[in-house]
Amino acid sequence: MIWFLQFLCQWWRIDRVRVGPTTGRLIALNIGDQFIYRERLFKVVDRTVNGTALTNTISLSLNCVDGKEAQEKKSPEPPSIRIVQCIHDLRTIASICCDGQSLPIFDDDVMKLKSK
Repeated sequence: MIWFLQFLCQWWRIDRVRVGPTTGRLIALNIGDQFIYRERLFKVVDRTVNGTALTNTISLSLNCVDGKEAQEKKSPEPPSIRIVQCIHDLRTIASICCDGQSLPIFDDDVMKLKSK
């Protein structure tokens, strides 16, 4: 019993990364996952993780799969998501680049679809 209490105390003292629910959903996206953002359907086609002494960055390359992209003018850059976490203050910034604009992602902006 004492070993369990020691384990619990050690576990409680360890720093853990805490993020909001939206950022957690974005971090959990993998290649092949589909999600809805502002009534548009996207699919993750590539995922890159980079880290430095000051920040961790996750970049997701996307395809718009709802057909709206074909109706609208083609933007020079494919859609992407960038998640940056500043290590010194644990602040997380998530943004989506789509149709030539960089837009912040807020809570409940992203709805992940169930994987098959």
